[in-house]
Amino acid sequence: SYVRVPWEGTGEANSPFLIKTPEDLNDLATIVNSGKLTTNGLYFKLDADIDCKDLTSYVPIGYRPHSSFDGIFDGGNHIIRNLRYNPNVLNDPYNPDGIGLFGDIYGTVKNLTLEDCTLGGGYTNGAIAEFFNGVIENCTVSSCTISGGRTGGIAGYVWNGSTITNCSVINSTLTDGGTMGGIAGMAEGNVNIQNCTVDGCTITTTEENANIGGIVENNAADISYCKVKGTSIICGANSIAAAIVPDANSGTFVGNYYYGDVTITIGGTTLSGHT
Repeated sequence: SYVRVPWEGTGEANSPFLIKTPEDLNDLATIVNSGKLTTNGLYFKLDADIDCKDLTSYVPIGYRPHSSFDGIFDGGNHIIRNLRYNPNVLNDPYNPDGIGLFGDIYGTVKNLTLEDCTLGGGYTNGAIAEFFNGVIENCTVSSCTISGGRTGGIAGYVWNGSTITNCSVINSTLTDGGTMGGIAGMAEGNVNIQNCTVDGCTITTTEENANIGGIVENNAADISYCKVKGTSIICGANSIAAAIVPDANSGTFVGNYYYGDVTITIGGTTLSGHT
């Protein structure tokens, strides 16, 4: 059925729907989450930097069980600033289990920067996406705070066949989780993470028996040419942590490195680089 949308454009590759304001972004979330708009094959483009400091009712774009984002979102090398969402603070009756700019993605997000955002409170959390099965490329997360049980700087949970390429997490804090990674909280299946950077971040939890990696919590992924620098990992006793990945149980590992200013503190004892 026909759905009236409030954006300029037709949703085609040569005429994407244009997101110009915080209200446009909120409308995208509202319409997708209503289940009335199927985004598969539709193109969206951020047409300006937007500041979400006055946006108090934001819910992630595509959160289960109602919907997902299946289209192509091109940030146009623009910035989304001051996005805030925590269902526990806002007493959100939906209380989705995944928190991020997007909830569930089965599509593409590219050429986007998130800056000074605070996202958390769900079981799985990531600045760009909570759950992700698709492509994220050329995205930056800067000076953000992401918190919760399973948390990644870019995505909380990355599923089979996904790719994260040329992404950076800079001067950000990941906190209060038991499973955390600077780029991805958890990767499962044939996942490719390449040319990504974590720089100047703090990844911290008081939980014991936590699993934390500077890039990803577990290596069920092909990880290549990623780097971690100026980053502190702090976790409780009996935890497993490493500058790149602590649980290298599968996948490949090529050309990754960390700088000497990466520190790891487990149960009060400070190490460097790897457990």
